[in-house]
Amino acid sequence: MQTQIEQELIRLGMNRRSKGFSYCTHAIGELCREPFLPAKTVYARVAQACGAHSASVERDIRYTVEKTWETGDWRQIDRLFGYTVCRERGKPTNREFLCRLAEKIRMESDRDA
Repeated sequence: MQTQIEQELIRLGMNRRSKGFSYCTHAIGELCREPFLPAKTVYARVAQACGAHSASVERDIRYTVEKTWETGDWRQIDRLFGYTVCRERGKPTNREFLCRLAEKIRMESDRDA
């Protein structure tokens, strides 16, 4: 599942060398296992796994999502988010971004099983 998450983030145009990439990967994995986790719990688990503070995790994910939204592959972003977000309206929240990716990966895993 880890590889699938990373491939999807790269497809969207996320910079794989950023801390936020690693944090997003962990967070999406957590949300794939437990879809209804509160955001603060996700950040705390990622922080514990990565040896960081949860505030740093939240900030780095937010920054990485913003950069992906600004410079990523808009065709892929539109394919994933469709009508649910509008580029002019601004980026999705961290939670919306992570949950949408987790949902997509869960659906693909269920289909492949």
